[in-house]
Amino acid sequence: MSHQDEGDLTLLQQMDEQSLSDYLINRLNNNQPFTNLGSNGLVVLNPHRDLGLFTQEISNHYIENGYKSHESAHSGLMPHVYDIATKTYFHMRRLGTDHSIVFCGPANSGKSYSYRETLNQLSKLALNPKKPPKVPDQLLHLLNVVESFSKCSASNNPNASRSGLYQELQFTNRGRIAGIKTISYYFEKSRLTCVPPQEGNFDIFYQLIKNATFEERS
Repeated sequence: MSHQDEGDLTLLQQMDEQSLSDYLINRLNNNQPFTNLGSNGLVVLNPHRDLGLFTQEISNHYIENGYKSHESAHSGLMPHVYDIATKTYFHMRRLGTDHSIVFCGPANSGKSYSYRETLNQLSKLALNPKKPPKVPDQLLHLLNVVESFSKCSASNNPNASRSGLYQELQFTNRGRIAGIKTISYYFEKSRLTCVPPQEGNFDIFYQLIKNATFEERS
C-alpha cells in the first residue's frame, strides 16, 4: 500500500489472503468498517457497535459532495454505504439505465442494516423539494412490515433475517420514486412449526400478541 490509505482493496500492493485480512481488520480497528473494492464495490465489516457513521449530517455530506458536486469532489469521499447509494443514483440519472445493488455475506454481517441505510439514502436523493418528504418514511415503513414477517431471534443474531429480499425501486424521468416492487424468497417455512431451541419464531407473531386486546388473546 502507498503512504496514504485510499481505502480501496484494489490498490494494495500485495493481494494474498493474509494481506487483505490484515488490511480490513486494521481499518476496522481504526473505526473504518467500509472499504472500497474498486469503483463499484464495497466491503463492510460489522463492528457490532455504534460508530456514529450513520447520521443525518453524514448522509447530507454525501448528497452534497457525492451527487450535487460529483465531478469536483466525489473522488475525495471516504468509502461508505451512502457513497455506493449516491453513486448508483448519480449514474442512473446521468445514463438513464437500470442499476443493481447486491448485498451478500454471512449471517450477522450487517446486510439488513446496510440495505436499510442504502434505501434511506436513495429515497433522500429522489426527494421532490417542492413536496413534503413522505417517501423515505413510507419506504422504511414498508421495510418494517416485510421484516416483521421474515425476521426472528436466532442463536447468533437477535434480529436475524430468514428469507431473501428483492426490492425494485421505480423512478420517474425526473428521478422521483414512483413505486417499489418487493419479492421475498428462500423463506424459512420450517420455523413456523418447528422453532430451534433457544430461538424465536417470526417477529410478527410476538407483535400480534403484544398489541392484541384481552378478548383477542383469549
